[in-house]
Amino acid sequence: LISAHILLTDPRHPFGDIALKDYDNELLHLAHDLAVRLLPAFENTSTGIPYPRVNLKKGVPPDSINETCTAGAGSLLVEFGILSRLIGDSTFEWVARRAVKALWSLRSNETGLLGNVVNIQTGQWVGKQSGLGAGMDSFYEYLLKSYILFGEKEDYRMFSAAYESIQSHLRRG
Repeated sequence: LISAHILLTDPRHPFGDIALKDYDNELLHLAHDLAVRLLPAFENTSTGIPYPRVNLKKGVPPDSINETCTAGAGSLLVEFGILSRLIGDSTFEWVARRAVKALWSLRSNETGLLGNVVNIQTGQWVGKQSGLGAGMDSFYEYLLKSYILFGEKEDYRMFSAAYESIQSHLRRG
């Protein structure tokens, strides 16, 4: 939604003039509506790490589990950050950054790496395995993308530290 909105409204027309004659930011409004419906995932967690599931009509289900993967919880920086900046409401970027910082604070003192599944209430790693595959990769990827997009030095510091830890502890052979 956000990417399509930007393509439609970019005055530079990088892909040619694809503007719609009567376009009135409808895609941006839909993106905002969706983000508002996702906000309950960030509420009522003692860590700030979001719930893994949200009913878009009713919010977090009462029987929701308290375990989520690192990538799912920590890869909303780009979308929520862009949305916040487009609409002038820092709420979305703030909750995404709070989740990333919460995950980052839970990394291993020994290796500097994060586990793959965390309990959003206790902050305890349910899955202590670390790696670069599914459930983990987007967390690291979005730190770098966020730095490139927004220039937040903290994003780059976290990415660099993670990259160094990964290189140091990468299993070979």
